[in-house]
Amino acid sequence: RAVAVLPHTRLRIVDDGGEDQRDIHRILAMAEKLGLGDRCRLAAVENDGELDAVLQSADVVVCPASYDAYGTVALQAMASGTAVVAAATGGMRDAVIPDVTGVLVPPANVDALRRALKSILGQPVLREGMGLAGRSRARSRYSWDRIAVDAEVAYHDAATRSSGTTRRAMA
Repeated sequence: RAVAVLPHTRLRIVDDGGEDQRDIHRILAMAEKLGLGDRCRLAAVENDGELDAVLQSADVVVCPASYDAYGTVALQAMASGTAVVAAATGGMRDAVIPDVTGVLVPPANVDALRRALKSILGQPVLREGMGLAGRSRARSRYSWDRIAVDAEVAYHDAATRSSGTTRRAMA
């Protein structure tokens, strides 16, 4: 609905081939009903390389899900250097830094989504800066190396606390 009122905006829906296609069919039917016609396309991706190419080719990636525990799509877009407009829910609140790596909007608020898209699409320099900042954040905070170090620290802290508690209980 937000794209329908932005006349020069195209919508590309990414289909990863998952088993549940209900959302994709629902979105395509809504796009048809709203008269988006040739401004709406389905992009089928079969692997991470194809997904990265689609994300990198976008001006902005929209993550309007009412809940996303991990913010995976937002992080993938950020890692690809693309600015994000996302619903301020779940993991997207942690992944996206408002007005730095993208824009957070209230969930299910079409007007806020439309305003955010209009703003970010109208400011190419801001959009490019958000993409660069997003790539930096994704690589520094969410890389496998960072996750491994954080896990090692957490395990070490837990082991230290556990062994200290055991020693005190035995004394």
